[in-house]
Parts: sequence; structure tokens; C-alpha cells
Amino acid sequence: MKRSVLLAMCLLVAVVVFSQSNPHQSLAAVEEAPYYDRQPGIGACTYTNGSFTTLPCFTSDQSTTDAHSMHLGQCTDALTNFCYTAKMDGQEVPNGLRFMVSVGAYKTHTSSVGTAGYEAYINAFYVAPNDVLKTDYFGSSDRPSDQQTGGGKIDLTPVVSASNVISLIVKYKTVGLPQNSVVVADEGNMTFALTGQDLTMTIEGKPARVAVDSAAQHISGPDNPPADLTGKCGIPSMQEVVCDVDAAAADGLSFYARSKSFTFPPASESAAPVWVSTNATYFHFPKIEFQGKTKLISVRTAAPHFLKDGVTVNTGNFAAFMPNSLLKQWGIEKTEVALKAALAASVTKGSEENEVVADFTITADGVKVKFPKISYSAPVAKVKQKSEVEATTTTTAPATTTSAPAVVTTKSVKRGKSVLLMSLLKPIGTGKQTWSSSGGCTIKGKNLVTPKKAAKCKVTLKQAKSGKTKASSRSISVVVV
Repeated sequence: MKRSVLLAMCLLVAVVVFSQSNPHQSLAAVEEAPYYDRQPGIGACTYTNGSFTTLPCFTSDQSTTDAHSMHLGQCTDALTNFCYTAKMDGQEVPNGLRFMVSVGAYKTHTSSVGTAGYEAYINAFYVAPNDVLKTDYFGSSDRPSDQQTGGGKIDLTPVVSASNVISLIVKYKTVGLPQNSVVVADEGNMTFALTGQDLTMTIEGKPARVAVDSAAQHISGPDNPPADLTGKCGIPSMQEVVCDVDAAAADGLSFYARSKSFTFPPASESAAPVWVSTNATYFHFPKIEFQGKTKLISVRTAAPHFLKDGVTVNTGNFAAFMPNSLLKQWGIEKTEVALKAALAASVTKGSEENEVVADFTITADGVKVKFPKISYSAPVAKVKQKSEVEATTTTTAPATTTSAPAVVTTKSVKRGKSVLLMSLLKPIGTGKQTWSSSGGCTIKGKNLVTPKKAAKCKVTLKQAKSGKTKASSRSISVVVV
């Protein structure tokens, strides 16, 4: 049975410090959590030549009580739960594109275990003609790898391209909306619908280029991490993801996802569903935490810096989804103006944190925050609520052109830091940009560099008229703290 105690424990740390009253409270309090070994018409798994004879079926962890896995089959007119439907570009998937879909139920009837819950695993594999998809798949802290006993390959290149869109609709029983999920894809997206204990999870995205370290470089897990992390890649602890690997041993187009629903409070009361899309080789689930008075979502990721050729930079994609319940907790109105005023996105590498300009896509269920391209080895992506001193205050100043009013805003930046100019003022349209600064701050390339002492600077962006976009002049006051 596959389960991820590692990621569950990480999540527990996060949700204990930040839980809500109960918009998505676990159903376990009023309805007993589903037993995977007692579902009508579904029996224990049997095997033929190393493959499941009939799906869906369940397996039990022989060494752990109250721990089972449900292995899902493809949905049909007769099979409408514990099943999945897969498409590519809206059509039937090509021959050779196969999926392993399962849900682990860990201690879901043992209230003393805070990490109890249901964790879904979705793995796409390429299976060559005359080869066989067997039952094994890699877990959350494992090195992404081909099947050890079967013919499933994680590189989907023989049957997909980077522009194809893979989508899965997965149906199973659980106790509530998943608190945390990750889809490894490019432009990934996840939606969830819950009726009673029946969850419908829709996952889609383009196959992502995933860089993989060698087996010798992999950190096998937090239970026994190596003393020296030099040249290693993986998850050495509950709070850390690292990758000190320059070039990957392999890379290819891959697609997989993980999703977790907790059974008992306080974990089950955290805002849901929070999810991210990335192409990171290793990751922790999203974590809600505090930095002083600032609330934020952080995701620790890691991957080799270069692809297998040792020359091509492993470019990362990242997006985070904030559900309505979390926006409500943070007191953020779901409008583009309010979101940009209240939220900031950043990428931290080592001890240096740099704000980035993110795009906000508003949906009926929340808002998707899309980051610009990132690079590895181990960036931490954050979406944070600006503190009072950082919050943007907007006033209208006299226009410096006849075409558009000037806008003055205020932000704080730490001393001696370099931040993207576009993270301070986002250009409008494609008109020629002219940046200027005063008060001790300097402009170097596309960045603003603050002095190493307290100061108050002014940064101005002037843009020429372009098409139907009028000329504009906007300024921001930067308080150097």
C-alpha cells in the first residue's frame, strides 16, 4: 500500500496553526468515514501476471491496522464511483497512455492520529506495444521513476507532446474537500465537487518537462536522511526539500498528481481546496503559515538545475490556487484590484527572497495565482498577504500627461535588496517604458536596488502611447526599512 506519512505530517504542522471555524468541516463528525475494505461489490485485489485482475479493488496494509488502498478502474455506465475517466485534447487517450489511480485510507477511523486521511495518487505512464502495465507506482516522497516490475514509463514523449492537454475525472469516497493537492503539469488546473462523501476531482494540464536525478543522488526519505546533502536531491525532512544536483540524469514529459483530505480536526477544518501546479521533481504540499503578522501559502520545491544535456536550464512553472474559504479568512475581496492590493508573490532561493509579478485568474471557486517562469534547484514559492506596512495605498495624483492620470502607491522594501521593477509597478500595454528613481534607490537593468540604510524613494514609470492604450505616468513611494 502506498501512503505518504511524510506529506501528511507536513500538512498537519501547517493546518494546526491556521484552521477555520468550519465552512469545509470534515463529515467524519456527523457521518462515519468510509471503509475501503467494506464497499459494496468491491473485493480484495487479485492479480494476473502481476496486474490487477479486476478494478476497482482494495488492498490492506498487513503491518498497519486501519490502513487500506482502493485501486480505481475506468468509469463505465455501470461503474460510477471509485473510477476515473481520461481524455487527451477532449478525445480518447492514445494507445500506450495508461494511468494508475489509487486512494490510500490511512488511520481514517483512529481519531488519535492527527495525520489520518485519504490521499489520492494519479500517475500517467507510457506503455509500449506488447508491454504490460503492472501495479507499482511511485509515492509522494519517492524519486519519480518507471515501474520496477511493469512496463510503465514516466516519460510520455512517445505518445504525447508538450501542447497536448491531458484531463482526468476521478471519483471516490472521502470525508471532505481535499485540503491540499498538487498536479505536476504545465498550466495545470484542479477542480473539486463534493456530494455527501462522493468526491469528483477534475485534473487537467499539459505534460510537464520533469528533470530527474539518478537513484544514487536521491534522498530516500526523511526517516534516514544522509548526513551530507552534497550532490543529493529529494526530501530530507518534514520541513525541507533540497536538490544539490547540477544536471539531471534523465528528463521527459510527465503528468501526475497528489491530493489529501484529512479526517479529524483541526487538520480537517483547514481551508479547502488549496492546490498548486508545478513541474518540480520534489515538493511538499502547500503550507499555510505566518511570518510575523503576514499570512502566506508556501510551497517548497526542488529539481536539478539543468536538464539531462547539462546545458538547458530546467525552467519551472508554478501556480497556486486560493479557494473562496481562504480569501474570506484573509479578508480579501475577490476582485482584481483588491487581489493585487492585498497579495504579493515571491520566490526564495537560499536566504534571498525576491518578489515577482503574478497574474490573477478569478474563478467561481477562488483565484489562481500564476507565477512567471522560475528556475531550480530549490526555490520556495510564496503567495502572501501584505502586512499593513506593505499594503498598497492608492491615491490619484495630478496627471502628468493628458491621456492618463498618475497614480502614487506606497510599498516597503528591505535595505540592500534588489527587486524587480515590474513587481512594484506593472506596465500597462506595450508602450515604451522609461523608469526613473530618486531618494537613494538606483535602477540596475530591470531591478530597483535599495540603499543599505533607511530611506524613502520614489520610482516612476512613464509609458508612451501604444495602439488604443493611452500614454501614462505612474509613481510608487518605496519605504526602505
